[in-house]
Amino acid sequence: MMLKTDKQTLTDLNVLDWNSASLLRYFDRTLTLGGQDELYNYLKHPLASIDAIIERQQAIAYLGTVHITDLFDKHMMADLERYLRKPIEPRASHPLADLTKGESFLFFSLSAKRERLFIYQSVREIAMLFTALEGIIDAAMSSGKAIGLLRKYADFFSANASFFDAEELRRMGSGKKSRRSTLRHNYLFRGPHKNRVRELFDMLYTIDALVAVAKMWNENSLCFPKMNTDETPASLLDIVGLYNLALHKPIKNDLHITTGKNIWFLTGANMTGKSTLLKSIGICIYLAHVGFPVPAESMEILFYNGLMTSINLVDDIGSGYSHFYAEVRRLKAMGEHMALHSPSVIMLDEIFKGTNYQDAFEATLNFINSISGIERSLFFISTHITDVGERIANNKHVALKHLETLADVEQGARFTYKLIDGVATEKLGMWFLNRESVFDTFRAIKPSPKDDPS
Repeated sequence: MMLKTDKQTLTDLNVLDWNSASLLRYFDRTLTLGGQDELYNYLKHPLASIDAIIERQQAIAYLGTVHITDLFDKHMMADLERYLRKPIEPRASHPLADLTKGESFLFFSLSAKRERLFIYQSVREIAMLFTALEGIIDAAMSSGKAIGLLRKYADFFSANASFFDAEELRRMGSGKKSRRSTLRHNYLFRGPHKNRVRELFDMLYTIDALVAVAKMWNENSLCFPKMNTDETPASLLDIVGLYNLALHKPIKNDLHITTGKNIWFLTGANMTGKSTLLKSIGICIYLAHVGFPVPAESMEILFYNGLMTSINLVDDIGSGYSHFYAEVRRLKAMGEHMALHSPSVIMLDEIFKGTNYQDAFEATLNFINSISGIERSLFFISTHITDVGERIANNKHVALKHLETLADVEQGARFTYKLIDGVATEKLGMWFLNRESVFDTFRAIKPSPKDDPS
């Protein structure tokens, strides 16, 4: 089974949007359009097993140690895609007649010299790609390192050794070609071996995407998570040095969550960073299941089957749903999801903020009681309803956490963004309103003399 999620979760974690702060943008160091498409598909589809995750991690780690970016050229690949789509003329039954016909058609019947040059160049570039990729895979195989899914590509070259003359391809790739050889390979590339050339292109796009991730791994000191199975005892999630990619100077936090205490009750005043923390955790969990490195110093996690979040939930005016009813529907969907995909991770930011305080208090307390005892799954609940903390303080399944706020003589409050134990006690709403002189702004509005009823 793979990590199942949904559109709301992908939106909350900003995975696939094209804005500047999305995961897709952060990892998109690709040099070809095909590589970019491959990266998008990687981020859209978590992997189905720990073995598949390890294979991708190993391939990324290996490609991060070699320099092969010169191989990727967006414009060259666009031209080669166009070349491969071109229809090829019907061939004669006898090879010699076939070759003669092709030569006549291509070099004597075509009026455009540019078309002939396009064919020459395309054949040479495909030969160059075949040779270069074979060299990369051979080097990986002989490196003695774990190379993951790159090992599968070695089978491609072994299987196709009988279809392509490696030495002839090397000569063609270096520019040492004859008209006859070009004609023959033009026919092979766009005719009987077209699917093999297509596989070659897909291989290059895959490597381009993996190299892009490797660049991000190297430049930002990311780490590869260790994935555990259900048989792994005690720990459900361990992260050391967790941070958010969107922050210029992020504050790092550590997490340690065990089977017996798998419900996090997270409190803190506005602007303390609760939503950012939840997103950071969710991003690490999601990337781990994609096989990508994560923004942390180290990470160990259970292989989960589901991840659902409610962080940026909005009301559905078109359907006539209030914000609270949207919350209710979302929570029910999470329960139904968990019934099919356990163990799961559930993240709720400012739970039940669409209703009054008393309703929110009772609903939050009832929800925590209803999930207590669901082992192996993770629950992250952030709220301003700090009074619930007193009622769940003795619940052995709940960990009380908050983000620290310090008193400051000059500024009144200072946010450290550090995660600590306990329930937040600071109430900073009035402090913010007074600091910004909100009430004074309205008090300063006086009626003009002509409006004075006296």
